[in-house]
Amino acid sequence: METKWPSFSSSSRYHRRRTVAVCAAVISSARHLGAIIFGSDQEVAGVMRAVRRMNASKIFSWIGSDGWSARDLVSIGNEEEVEGTLSVQPQANPVKGFEEYFLSLTVENNKRNPWFVGK
Repeated sequence: METKWPSFSSSSRYHRRRTVAVCAAVISSARHLGAIIFGSDQEVAGVMRAVRRMNASKIFSWIGSDGWSARDLVSIGNEEEVEGTLSVQPQANPVKGFEEYFLSLTVENNKRNPWFVGK
């Protein structure tokens, strides 16, 4: 079952109350024991604060996307809520020679790129 959490682009009271209301609805459903969250660190921090306000820290098991799972903003102050989170991070290996290539770009040698085009 998919549950739509409210956006956290604002820290208004409305958004906080709405988040707590959604959290309460999810908690009341016995089918929701795990949650996969794709969102920014700010959005997920808001969810974790709502979970804490609902005294529901031990109810959920989280699977975190790379957008928030390794971010201090989510974990600091929400340690109990995020404990046991399984996070997914894509493997990102450096591309051999890319840094040297990128740092060598100039207006003269890269006329295809509109960001490098002179006036």
